Amino acid sequence: MSRYRLWKSVAGATGKSFLFFVLWVATMVALSLHYDLSLPATWQLGFSSLDSVGALLVALLMWRFVDRRPVRELFARCGRAGRCAGMAALLALALSLCSILLMLALDAFRVVGVTDRPAMAALALLALAPAAFFEEMAFRGYLLPVWQRAVGTHWAVAVTALFFALLHGPGTDLTWVSCLNVYLAGILLAFIRLRCDIWAATAFHFVWNAVQTVMGFNLSGNDIPGFLVLTSEEHGWISGGGYGIEGSVCTLIMLALAVSWLSLRPRRDCTLLP
Repeated sequence: MSRYRLWKSVAGATGKSFLFFVLWVATMVALSLHYDLSLPATWQLGFSSLDSVGALLVALLMWRFVDRRPVRELFARCGRAGRCAGMAALLALALSLCSILLMLALDAFRVVGVTDRPAMAALALLALAPAAFFEEMAFRGYLLPVWQRAVGTHWAVAVTALFFALLHGPGTDLTWVSCLNVYLAGILLAFIRLRCDIWAATAFHFVWNAVQTVMGFNLSGNDIPGFLVLTSEEHGWISGGGYGIEGSVCTLIMLALAVSWLSLRPRRDCTLLP
């Protein structure tokens, strides 16, 4: 590919990405205007899980009318879809539990009780499923193939992981460890999407978030109702502080190992990836 064609492809992918995020934010603002703060907290939590529904709507519209490709490609399933989704969920469970157990061994946190709001915790857990799907459709469903066609697989993974990290960046508890963790998580999710399909990436994303919520940790700096009540120790770089386990160096070790392991395995990219 000539330098001119490369820069033209990069400019095109950048323009599509910018338009995608602008439209996504616009849908989030439009939805937020219809929130009724007088509703019970459980209803507000349910509605807040739909904040990212705009990602799905924008992805569908842009894929069909900007990229001029069939919408069914976004939902394509590989031949081993069920097995891949199950393995992705088990991988997320193993990584999150290993991170938490390592933190526990280092006395980074302690369990001091259980929640007195189990209904809120259960609703928060259910709300994670659509949120995970909407985010996967945004980053691995739409943006990943757009950048892959422009600059190739390796750079597409790196760029979309950066977008993913930037989305989860704002917050007072942000540290360099949390930034690196979310970036590595974006790479790992892209690997799963490339080797399987969007459903496997969604399964990993949901289980990863669900374990943190059940255990009572903050999720990417957000205080989500959980089933356990925890107290963290002073060493924020081990406990993750207010950001949750994604701010812990223990999680950094686990994610780095997982990314390295998948990088060294033979590539069998899903042929359904558009």
